[in-house]
Amino acid sequence: MKKPIIGIAPQFDTAQIQARWIRLHISTTYFDAIAKAGGIPVMLPLQDNEEDLERVAEALDGILLAGGNEISPMLYGENVLEECGDITPIRDDSELLLAKFAYKKSIPTLGICRGCQVINVAMGGTLYQDIPSQVSRHHEKIIHSQKTISPEHPIHRVNISKDSRLYDCFGKDSIMVNSLHHQAAKKVPPSLLASALAEDGLVEAVEGVAMDRFFLGVQWHPEMMLGDKDALRLFRYFVDAASTP
Repeated sequence: MKKPIIGIAPQFDTAQIQARWIRLHISTTYFDAIAKAGGIPVMLPLQDNEEDLERVAEALDGILLAGGNEISPMLYGENVLEECGDITPIRDDSELLLAKFAYKKSIPTLGICRGCQVINVAMGGTLYQDIPSQVSRHHEKIIHSQKTISPEHPIHRVNISKDSRLYDCFGKDSIMVNSLHHQAAKKVPPSLLASALAEDGLVEAVEGVAMDRFFLGVQWHPEMMLGDKDALRLFRYFVDAASTP
């Protein structure tokens, strides 16, 4: 069986937004994760031409939406709060088109951190722009941005719905994860299931309710935890889905 080709949406330095040119990049951790899981990673163009982007996507076996800066709140009907970070409109446009096309054509898709949020917004959901200022947590106060702890190390548990792809992947109802975000899914649309929650109630994973397609986003960064068997298991699960005819 041929190795599946996994297209990874590009990242770029927000300091270059006003420049006439942008240097695209992808953290090598994403490439390493896909390669270790048995796939062939390639970087996608930063493209907001719908026809061209769909032509590229059709040539892929799977799509990975990587982490990065914020999605514009205006895309889910909100004003931009002061606590919201840098916004990159061309990346928003490109990735939302990509996510919607992938869902329509049943192209296996994995979103990580921002990528999870892209999946949620693409399907009609909304986000907390800033967890510390917008979410009241009386019973649990979990760190969602581990600034002084290496991302190789997990810092909190997520509880997984038994009726989900995520449970099928891990075969258990909770795992330990790292955490590097200050935004999260707020309203999850009917086409998606919130398949994992942190112990403070925040959504940690979403996935398509239609079981005939692989459309999954996780809020943590498994690509930074490849020494952890659960992290690598997620990428293998994704690459296996992309290998299925």
